[in-house]
Amino acid sequence: MTHSDLFAELSKCASEGDIKSVKVAIDPEKNKSRKYGFASFASKEAAQKVLERSESEKHVMFHEYNPKSRAEMRKVFNNIIVKGFQQDEAKIEDPAYLDDRKAYLTKIFEKFGKLQSVFVQKVNSTKPDVPNRLLAFVCYENPDTAAKAVEELHEKEIDGQKLYVSEALKKQQLAKEIFKFKNAKKRCNLFVKGFPADITEDELKAFFEEITGADSIEKMRLEKDKQDPTKAKYAFVCFKTPDLANAVKQQIATNPQQMLGGSRLFVNNYEPKEMRMIQQQEARDRADYSNAT
Repeated sequence: MTHSDLFAELSKCASEGDIKSVKVAIDPEKNKSRKYGFASFASKEAAQKVLERSESEKHVMFHEYNPKSRAEMRKVFNNIIVKGFQQDEAKIEDPAYLDDRKAYLTKIFEKFGKLQSVFVQKVNSTKPDVPNRLLAFVCYENPDTAAKAVEELHEKEIDGQKLYVSEALKKQQLAKEIFKFKNAKKRCNLFVKGFPADITEDELKAFFEEITGADSIEKMRLEKDKQDPTKAKYAFVCFKTPDLANAVKQQIATNPQQMLGGSRLFVNNYEPKEMRMIQQQEARDRADYSNAT
């Protein structure tokens, strides 16, 4: 079906003025319709007419779609990635074993709908202590069945292995997700100084957990003075969520009585050295400009 075909179907029960836009999803690799599309109407009444008509139609089905955002509207997929499935490390190099795992996954995923393809590949580890592994890509004909498979199988245990099942992102989308993840992790990390030099890591951890609760810290590193290793200079504290880190910042900033060993702490989000240098230079530039004017 083309855009024109879909427009013609919609025009049977809605006037041209009621149809704002029509889009058929196209598979860029095959240059063919993915067998679904989107339509936007000028009013709820016009859309309702189409929905009512779909009840009597067999060859074309219409469903109301309410995306949370424009990004959510584009989030329709039929390719999924699968990791963590049962595999024998000793057989990974054998092509016949890849075919065996393909058949194994096909049985699991075909229960949700018709498959276009299942592809299993070896991923070489970049670390000497981590073995090579297999991952797979499963492509459905219908995006609804792909979404259903992700919903039902992600983190489900099959044959003693917990599956990872998610939308297979393109390289550009993957890079964006990695950036978002790293940025979120950055907001979990706090730089801390101003505490007594003889403080221990356990004492510092206990201080923060009084604010955020037990088991709220993912990791911590106490940096010692190079001239005197018995004295602590500053610390990096990584909380499990950005909200926990922000709670610590707010608590210390708004409560002057929040002291440790008689010392007032300085707490701020950790920034890489390169970013700090850029920010410092920008601050100097602003100061120079103000002094000049």
